[in-house]
Formats: sequence, C-alpha cells, structure tokens
Amino acid sequence: MSSLQASTMRTMIKKSNLWNHSLDEIRKTMEAIPDSGGIPEGITVEKVTLNGIAVETFRHAAKKSERVVLYFHGGGFCLGIYTANRGFVAQLAKET
Repeated sequence: MSSLQASTMRTMIKKSNLWNHSLDEIRKTMEAIPDSGGIPEGITVEKVTLNGIAVETFRHAAKKSERVVLYFHGGGFCLGIYTANRGFVAQLAKET
C-alpha cells in the first residue's frame, strides 16, 4: 500500500503538463528554474573536464584541503541538467 505522500506525488506528476513535451522543451523548462539558494560568499565554482566528463568544482577559498566530497545528483544524467543543485552543493562546500 502506497503512502499518502507517494499517491499525492503520482497524481501531481500525472496532471503536470511538464512531461508531455519533447526532451529539449523539458530541459529548457528545468534550466529556467533558479538554483537552490545561490553561491555563498567565499565559494568558487569552476567548470572542468575530468577524463572527458564535464564537471563543476566548488571550493572554499579559506579552506585548503586535499580531501574532496564527490556529489552525484540523481536524475541529472536523465535530463542532462546539473544546475538545479548548485546552491546546495556550494553550501555543502562552505560547511565542510
């Protein structure tokens, strides 16, 4: 038996018009959503390529470390969009 939350989400998704479009249209719509909170002061974002894969690095200017946090956002490779969680990842970089 599904939870009320799961049933509600399924209903909302079914009634949503977003998914009744081409992949390019869905990507444009998703990319227009503002990032989740912006980039905090002291965090630098750099787009780089590692072994042929485009990635973004988030670094805290005041914290020098050889350690890294590798963050994979689920679903990003499905739509090809990884901008939506920049604010969250930037805050993670600031706090760690």
